[in-house]
Amino acid sequence: MLKPRRAAIAAFLAVAWPLASCAEKSSAGDPSAPAAEAWTLDPTGLPRATLVEELRLDADEEDFSVVRAVNVGPNGRIAVPLRQDGEVRVYDAAGTAIGVFGRPGEGPGEFGVLTSVGFVGDTLWARDGRLRRITFFAPDGSVLRTWSPEEVQLDPPDGQGPPLAIPTMFLNPVAVRPDGSMLATARYMYADMSRVSETLAVDVTPDARARLVATPPAYEDPRWMIEVDGLGWPMPFTVMPMTSSTPDGDLLAMLISEATSETGGEVTLTLVRAAGDTVFQHAYPFVGEPVTGSARDSAIDALAPDRPPTEGPPDLYRRRQAIARDQMPTVHPPVTGFRLGMDGTIWIDLRESEEGRVTLVLDGDGRPLAYVLLPEGAVIRQATRTHVWMTEADEFDLSDVVRYRVEGLGGMPGASGG
Repeated sequence: MLKPRRAAIAAFLAVAWPLASCAEKSSAGDPSAPAAEAWTLDPTGLPRATLVEELRLDADEEDFSVVRAVNVGPNGRIAVPLRQDGEVRVYDAAGTAIGVFGRPGEGPGEFGVLTSVGFVGDTLWARDGRLRRITFFAPDGSVLRTWSPEEVQLDPPDGQGPPLAIPTMFLNPVAVRPDGSMLATARYMYADMSRVSETLAVDVTPDARARLVATPPAYEDPRWMIEVDGLGWPMPFTVMPMTSSTPDGDLLAMLISEATSETGGEVTLTLVRAAGDTVFQHAYPFVGEPVTGSARDSAIDALAPDRPPTEGPPDLYRRRQAIARDQMPTVHPPVTGFRLGMDGTIWIDLRESEEGRVTLVLDGDGRPLAYVLLPEGAVIRQATRTHVWMTEADEFDLSDVVRYRVEGLGGMPGASGG
C-alpha cells in the first residue's frame, strides 16, 4: 500500500548523525589486521562456524501464535512476545516455562497493542503502543510499575530554542537500562503541530528528558524510495536503511546498501555509542548479482496494479514506473538484514546463494570473522559469539524458538565486542 511521505527533518539535525571517515578503524582493533578498506562482505575465504542445537521450544507444544521476536535476559531467560495474544511467554535458560506475563485489556499488566519487549536484569519490560505506556514485571509476573508520560522533551541538538515535544505515541524504546534510562526511536512534533520529524535515535532519562543520539538515514531517500506528489513506494531491488542496538542500549548500528555502478556498490555500516561518539564507519564494496530483464519487467508491472489509484494524481502509476525505469539499480543488494549481538558482535544476513542462507559474523570493529549457514525458515533474533536464538517457521508460519551453540567462533581472535 502507499506510504504517506514524512516531512523533511529540520536542517540542523543533518549534522546529528556522527560519522567517521570510511577508512577509520576503532582504536580497539588489531593494528596488524588488514585495513578496513580491504574488507568486504564476501564470505569466500572466511571460516565457517557451525550451529549445534541446544534447546527448542516447539510451536505446537507451546501453542505459539506468530512469533516475530525473541528477547534474552542476562540470566538466560527467554521472552517470547505474542502480539496477537497480548501476552509474553517467559522461559528459563533450560526452556522451562516460568509464566505468562500480561493479557489483553487496559488494566494494570494488560496490553492494548504489545509492541516491544526486553529485559533489564531479571525485570521484564513491555511497551503498549495503544495505551502508550511501558510496564515493568517482576520475575514472578507481578507488575512493578508503569512509565507513561504524555510526552518526552527533546533537548535541541544545537542547544538553541525550547525543547522539542516527542509524544509518547511516537516513542518506541528498544533498550531499558537499570537506572531507568532507555534508548529509543522517536519522532518529535513540529511546533505548529502540523507534522512530525524523521525517525531519530534518542537517549531518554527516567524523568522524560531526551538527548539525540543519531539521525538514521531517512526512508524517503530516492536511492530506495519512489516519491510522487508526497506518496512513496519502495524502489525495486533496494533495501531500506536498517538500525539495530544492543539489548543494553549502549550501542546503535545503522546500515545502508547502495548500488553505485552498473555492477555493484557499497554497504555502509556505522556504529555509534549512546553516549554520542562514533565507534566506526566502514564502507564494504560489493559486486552485485545482475537483475535479469524479466525480473526488471515484473517489478515495473507491479508498480501499476490493475485498479485506479485511491489517492494521489490520476497518473500516479505511470509516473512511478517512469522513476523506477530510470533509477532502480541493475544489481541486487547483497544484504537482507542485520542485527547487533548482545556482546557487540554484528550479524549480517546475505542474499541467498547456491550455498544457502548465509549470515556473516563481524567483530566489534566491523571486521568479518566467519559465516554461518542458517536452517530453512530460520531468522536470528538474538546472538552472541557463543550462542544464537532463532525462530524457525514452518509452511503454516508457525515458529519454533531455537537456541544454538556456535562452534568455531568463540575462540577467534580480534573481536573487541564493541
